Amino acid sequence: MNVAVVEKRGLEKLSEKWMIPLGVGLLMVMGLVVYLGFKSDPTYPVGSRVIAQCKQTYMLGKVKRVRASGYEIKFGSETQPILCTPYLWKSRYLEPYEPVTEIRHGGVLYKVGDRVAMEVKVDKRRLHLLAEISDITANGRLKLRPIDGEPLAIGFFQQNVGRNYIDFSRYPLRKRG
Repeated sequence: MNVAVVEKRGLEKLSEKWMIPLGVGLLMVMGLVVYLGFKSDPTYPVGSRVIAQCKQTYMLGKVKRVRASGYEIKFGSETQPILCTPYLWKSRYLEPYEPVTEIRHGGVLYKVGDRVAMEVKVDKRRLHLLAEISDITANGRLKLRPIDGEPLAIGFFQQNVGRNYIDFSRYPLRKRG
């Protein structure tokens, strides 16, 4: 047998012997770096107020604990109804709560206290509702308080949104004077 062939076989056996332990070790080191990076520098530190996305509704809460697999959020009594109650929230479903007094959307300036008209669809019917903007976030989330409209529309809004936030795109809004 040729000396070059013997040396090649020896290198192949050596590389096969160490390939799996080196790969496992590398994966463990990468996992530890990712874990420590998340634990030491969370996007939302404990105590920060956040808006949690639940279907088409956004709920105001406070970060209670930061875990490796997500955030534990404490929702207050003003967050009613809670349609989603996951134990841990991933950061992609959270955004910082930054209240503002006004926001421009679609060329219209909306302010806290403005009245808006909208239509809600209940049982294939479009029902009218008049609401007042009680809070606005920098990300364009609105907290509305129904003040007038068809009783079925008000009940539907209270059941599906309640005292939570919605996006401008959920219900087309028209500003009222």
